[in-house]
Amino acid sequence: MFNDLRSAVRRIEEEIDKVVEEQNRFLRSTASRLAVLYLQKERMEELLAKAGTEPVPMPSPVTPTSPPTPAKPVRTGAPSVVLGRAATVIVEALERAGEAGLSGTELNDAVRDAKMSKDASEKAKTRLKRLGLVRHDELARRWYALPPA
Repeated sequence: MFNDLRSAVRRIEEEIDKVVEEQNRFLRSTASRLAVLYLQKERMEELLAKAGTEPVPMPSPVTPTSPPTPAKPVRTGAPSVVLGRAATVIVEALERAGEAGLSGTELNDAVRDAKMSKDASEKAKTRLKRLGLVRHDELARRWYALPPA
């Protein structure tokens, strides 16, 4: 009977130790967060004090101008760029599609039909976009060939 009570007391003491350890961890993390916040506050107060003693340059207001008229995008890539097979398939497919353009899935299908991987298609689309040979409308999620300059 006394052994059972002693075991119960030990379990309770272990549980108390766990709770105390949890609270200590929580207090340490809270203290760390508070230290960081106080440090940030001090730095900001220093900046405010400096700003009060030093003139802060203010940007001059920009005079509004009429927005430029949007021009039809044209192909900006150099004509001497050598394209890979996947890129060539994509450009040809987009030129056949005309102004309707193609979705990314349709382009991937065209490249896959040419016996190449989806990765090749994705890399080619990225390269063509960077070279300025195609345009991607992210809202419509369609790709378009740009006319030569």
